[in-house]
Amino acid sequence: MRTSGRRAVRDVERLLRDGVDPPGGDARLLHRYRAEGDESAFETLVDRHGPLVLALCRRYLRDPADVEDAFQATFLVLVRKGGSLRDGDALSSWLYGVARRVALRARSDLLKRRAREGEDVGLDRAVAAPQRPADDALETLDRELARLPEKYRAPLVLHLKGRTYDQAAAELGWPSGTLRSRMAKARALLHGRLTRLGIDAPACLALARVDLLPPAPPSLVATTVAAAGRFLGPASSLSSTAWPAAALAQGVLATMSPSPWKLLGFSIASVGLTAGALAVAGGGLNGPAPRDEPPPPQTPAAKADRLDALEAKLDRIAAMLAAPAAPASAPAADPSAAIRSAVDAKGLREIEAQLLNAYRLYETRLKLVERGLASREELEAVVQPVRVLFARLLDMKDERESALKLFQVAYKDFQRLRATAGERMAELDALNADEGSGPTEYQKIAAASRALQETRDQRDEARRDMLRLERELLPMQGHSAAVERLIAWTREHFPDAKLTIDDLR
Repeated sequence: MRTSGRRAVRDVERLLRDGVDPPGGDARLLHRYRAEGDESAFETLVDRHGPLVLALCRRYLRDPADVEDAFQATFLVLVRKGGSLRDGDALSSWLYGVARRVALRARSDLLKRRAREGEDVGLDRAVAAPQRPADDALETLDRELARLPEKYRAPLVLHLKGRTYDQAAAELGWPSGTLRSRMAKARALLHGRLTRLGIDAPACLALARVDLLPPAPPSLVATTVAAAGRFLGPASSLSSTAWPAAALAQGVLATMSPSPWKLLGFSIASVGLTAGALAVAGGGLNGPAPRDEPPPPQTPAAKADRLDALEAKLDRIAAMLAAPAAPASAPAADPSAAIRSAVDAKGLREIEAQLLNAYRLYETRLKLVERGLASREELEAVVQPVRVLFARLLDMKDERESALKLFQVAYKDFQRLRATAGERMAELDALNADEGSGPTEYQKIAAASRALQETRDQRDEARRDMLRLERELLPMQGHSAAVERLIAWTREHFPDAKLTIDDLR
């Protein structure tokens, strides 16, 4: 009763000081808790982000006690790492990633403990069977969201929380146009990746929405706030056996921080570089060290020439990617592309070697079947690993085609924005050439300048997206001919084998 009274007094003080919605967003609330020990500020954070964290923990864990431990551990990690966040107001995306990492570690620890104790490590029989495919799809969504860059993941996480475009832009501090373009790009990337995995992306995103879920239970919020205060206390008071959430949080924190050996390596490298620099600066070479002169300023004309050269390169890359793939024996035109595709080429060589071994065994087993010395089941056992290798080849082919489609869409957007920027530049030149000098003319020139700058920003963003997609696509383009050759070879040398579901029709 006394604790409830103290909490009510704190709530009244917070309302009198800040009003209903505390100013400064998540960054201000986190600072108030860490710097001033304001538990009501941290309680507001747990209330605000609790549904997202709780839904994600329930996705990976079944026991309510394990779910509560993972929920508390996520916010305990926030207590320790919150001071190092670059942008405290973009907290939803960060908590999404931490909650997934905590839940995965909790599930892994649970399965290891069950294996040591000899328990059944299979699925929980208390869970209804129809719910499992939805969970698998949502876990796949979490994995693909984690692979996205932060600028694409942050708006999608806010979408899962039910934020509108304007609300998400205000929470992230982005212009509305930037948020809409990045949201569209994020949806396209996520849709392509989920579709390749056989998952309905819109339905999966709808299942992951947390804005319609009930808030976290008040008892769980209260225990999490109390646990945060204990977690900030002396380390000697923490017990991993009596307090599983603390042990879980400490395990995740250990993976988020560099190890002492890495820090030692960085220190040794820094000392070596510093010593080398001092040796050169101290006259280790004949004569005094030359004075550093600042680089010459880049003129607007030089900058424009560099951008023109970059856009010309993008045009050449788009033309090359749209053309048919070169034969596998042809040398690579770009040495860096050949280096980047070395890993993929190694994987293809391994697939080719396994296919050759399987084919030799297949020929031998087929002759035995024809002579009645072996059964069809023994021949089928040889074909089974071939189907797996063939599926990997088809995945490589589909991934390259999907990446090529994304690149073509990005290239069209880039061309459109480049043409629009040229048109708006011409409009601005025409307004500047007009002899009028009234307020109306000034307003038109200012509006045209803002529109031109916005279009240029969007064009530059599209250019960066194209360069990123180009780095992903060129290695695939380099080995696409080899993938096609192996697919054709497999179908030719295993003509009677049913390699795909379509072959069974």
